[in-house]
Amino acid sequence: MNEKPIEYYSNSENITISPQASQVILANCSHIIVNDTNLSSINFPLQLYSTKNSLISNNTINNSVMVGIILQNSKNNTIVFNEIMDNKYVGIQLRYSSNNNTILQNNITNNEYGIEMLDYNYNSMVNNTISDNLITNNECGIYVSCISEKINITDNRVCSNTCGLCLGLMKNSSIIGNNISNNYPGYGIHIGASSMNNISDNMMINNGECGIEIYNSWENTIKDNNLSKSYKGIVMDDSYNNVVTSNIIMNTTSNGFSISDCFDNTFSHNVINTSEDGVYISDSYNNSFDNNQIINHNNSGICLGWYSFNNTIINNQIYSNNNGLEIYEDSNNNTIFHNDFIDNIINAHDQGENNWDNEYPPGGNYWDDYTGTDANGDGIGDIPYNISGGDNQDLYPLMYPITYPPVFIWVDDDFNYSTPGWQYDHFDVIQDGIDAVNENGTVYVYNGTYYENVVVDKTIDLIGENRNTTVIDSSGSGDVVNVSADWVNISSFNLCNCGSDEFDNGLEIHSNNNTIANNIITDCFYSGIVVFESSDNLIINNVFEYLGSAVTMWNSKRIELSNNRIQNNSFYGLNIYYSTGCIIDDNIIKNNGYNGIHFEQSSSNVVVNNEIISNSENGIYFLSSCTDNIVISNDILYSTLKGLYLVDSNNNLIYHNNFVDNSEKVNDNSINIWYNSTLHEGNYYSDYYGNDADGDGIGDTPYNISGGSNQDLYPLGIFNQPPIADYTYAPILPNQGETVQFNATAIDYDGTIVNYTWYFGYHIIYEKNPTYQFNDSGLYPILLEVKDDNDGTDTVAKSIPVSFDMMHITNASVGWNFISTPYNQQLDSYEFICKYDDYFYDWGLATTDVNPTGTPLINSIMFGWNRTQQTYVFERNLNPGYGCWMFAYQPVEMWIQEDTAPVDDNITDLEAGWNIVGVPHNENVSKTDILVDDTDWDTAVGNGWISDFVFGWNRQDQHYDFCDTFMPGCAYWMYAYQPCTLKRT
Repeated sequence: MNEKPIEYYSNSENITISPQASQVILANCSHIIVNDTNLSSINFPLQLYSTKNSLISNNTINNSVMVGIILQNSKNNTIVFNEIMDNKYVGIQLRYSSNNNTILQNNITNNEYGIEMLDYNYNSMVNNTISDNLITNNECGIYVSCISEKINITDNRVCSNTCGLCLGLMKNSSIIGNNISNNYPGYGIHIGASSMNNISDNMMINNGECGIEIYNSWENTIKDNNLSKSYKGIVMDDSYNNVVTSNIIMNTTSNGFSISDCFDNTFSHNVINTSEDGVYISDSYNNSFDNNQIINHNNSGICLGWYSFNNTIINNQIYSNNNGLEIYEDSNNNTIFHNDFIDNIINAHDQGENNWDNEYPPGGNYWDDYTGTDANGDGIGDIPYNISGGDNQDLYPLMYPITYPPVFIWVDDDFNYSTPGWQYDHFDVIQDGIDAVNENGTVYVYNGTYYENVVVDKTIDLIGENRNTTVIDSSGSGDVVNVSADWVNISSFNLCNCGSDEFDNGLEIHSNNNTIANNIITDCFYSGIVVFESSDNLIINNVFEYLGSAVTMWNSKRIELSNNRIQNNSFYGLNIYYSTGCIIDDNIIKNNGYNGIHFEQSSSNVVVNNEIISNSENGIYFLSSCTDNIVISNDILYSTLKGLYLVDSNNNLIYHNNFVDNSEKVNDNSINIWYNSTLHEGNYYSDYYGNDADGDGIGDTPYNISGGSNQDLYPLGIFNQPPIADYTYAPILPNQGETVQFNATAIDYDGTIVNYTWYFGYHIIYEKNPTYQFNDSGLYPILLEVKDDNDGTDTVAKSIPVSFDMMHITNASVGWNFISTPYNQQLDSYEFICKYDDYFYDWGLATTDVNPTGTPLINSIMFGWNRTQQTYVFERNLNPGYGCWMFAYQPVEMWIQEDTAPVDDNITDLEAGWNIVGVPHNENVSKTDILVDDTDWDTAVGNGWISDFVFGWNRQDQHYDFCDTFMPGCAYWMYAYQPCTLKRT
């Protein structure tokens, strides 16, 4: 044929075919080599029937009218390095039971089917390998239409065909590592009626209808494929129990996943960034969608279309879609939780009836537009999130997104493999949760007892549900918790039962800027907390009990211990070595075996506002080179040895402390300061017995500090509080010869009044409630002196008006008062009488502190105005027509002894300039009723003699007012342009 021989062999072996052959036919042969032939332009140029263990290599097989290479019932053959092109029907065809063949590194181009496997007799084809071939420009790159198993299609380049791979009736086979691209308008891979196949690590770009189509297939794995630029990414129809995981689907024109009539499939860890819907599901049920990233879709990230139910959507990141998740009205009983809904225009729209959370504690979803709060810090919002479209709610919305690594972890010793999020963000071991959480994340631990040693080596918040019932027990071995990372917060745990080695502790810190809050730390041999070479840590609101020492600090800086309860520990409450800048405030430190606080070679620390009670040795002990520490405002009580003990420690400041009932209050062999030199205040010592003559609460003699020459120069004391004298009498306005009943109303808050002394002029009466008759009229100052059982005294005096005529001048408010006499006569200030709280006080009593208020009622100095010199002057008298300023400390009425009030029309003479004016009249006078140089007011204003403006003083609000009326007893500012005389009309 074509002047070349036809090579036909039957029942032959170990033959090499001549390169000059035009056609090769092998029947029931073995170990045949067909190499370097050119078998072109002939029907069926190379045929193997029941042939095995042969090699077909480096041949050119072109332009066959039918099939380039046929293997029928042939096994263990290798087809390699051949060029198989432009054959009308099939490039390489495997028929019937052709098994264990290898098709490797061939160029298979421009055939109808590049490679075909078929069997019309329902035989099974197994263990064939198609690898590393270039299969291009065929109608279908690889076509399998027979029952086949363990077929390996790997590392081929299947490009620019109408369809890439069409695989049917295939089982337990692998389609791995192929480049399947630019197959148009068909699909990259179609698999139908197939099961248990592995389709993975394929690159599929720019295929037509879809990247992968799965029809009527089950138990296949589609994994780690990269699909882009197809109309759809993965289409699944009428299929079940398939796993689709870790694929990347990008830039499809339509849907990333299109799923219909499917059930019991798993879609996980895929990245879907396409155009319309990321995942479209219809008529499907019991499918699981978890841990997918579904991003940037014009329609929905996930759309549950018609009649989809009992699907689970969990742990997905649904970002930047028009609608994050849309559910049609006939899709019900789907469960959606632990998803992140972020930057979607509408996060979710649900017209059905679905479950949007997994109850408590697993919780619901994270919504970036949720505005609720989380009062207990469990990572779950306190109010539901409302889903648009119907009545659905996420009852337990998450406060933090579900990221990878997760930023929020839940730990419960009751969680197990059936818990949603198991081994992702839900664990039963605290350490596993810490290892899994992202840096700066939160691990929230529910109530339970966790037997483990916890190591915190990243910046996190570790939060327990309740410090009484969330227990970390290290089972008597090692540290309970060890912190080596900075910025760690640990709160609300019970830490207990550490190891018995001296280096085993409840919590050990080797880092900075941590907060340890609201924990109970107990049953540890050495220390509850050890802070080693660290800085800026806060230890607050903890309970330390039944430990060796509560807290040990070693070579640390700026540690604050605040509001802790430190009690019943075997050694020290606080044990502080070589540390500086620490603050110990508002703690209760009691019943510890040695010192409440022990400092050694530590400086510049502050101990303030602590209760340090009943410690077995010393309340506070400074030993060896402790300098520049401040100890203020502490209660140091009932220490077995000393309240405060300083040994070889200088320049410390100690004041405002209470040293009560310590065996020895204080002892100091060094040079320290035991008082505040600015405040002139020191400390309180329960054994100080000095006096306080001036009642300022500071003892008059120093307190000597044992152990050296230090003194507290200003010891504080609880000294006698003197009594407060006061009395009443009746009648208030007695007549001459009338009996007046006096009743002492003095009180003593800290003792008993033992003596009452009344001074009626030279007549003295020693009774509590005497009576007295005044035989003459007059104003009588009556003084009462009282003494208590600690010799404290106080006096009070009031003026008794007996048949005494008085006239009212004015009422004074607290503050400045602008006053004048309402009568046309001069008044001397010493003639004034003040009425306060129904009782009267002459000028002398009103301007001193012997009245019941203990302070003056009014100031004794008044200010007048010199009209000629236009300046203020001290004033003693109140002259008619003039006014003055007077200051009152209490609201009082001003009276004067007088029985008649002389009145005439003359007011005063003004000087050019400012004038203080009062109208000596006991009724209101309008300014238009005043004559100016016998001319009416308006004319005088018009002539430019005086200003029309009059300024009065509002005593209540303490400011000036414009006035048109002069009131009795009040003064006013007027301005005159020339000297003139004022009169009443």
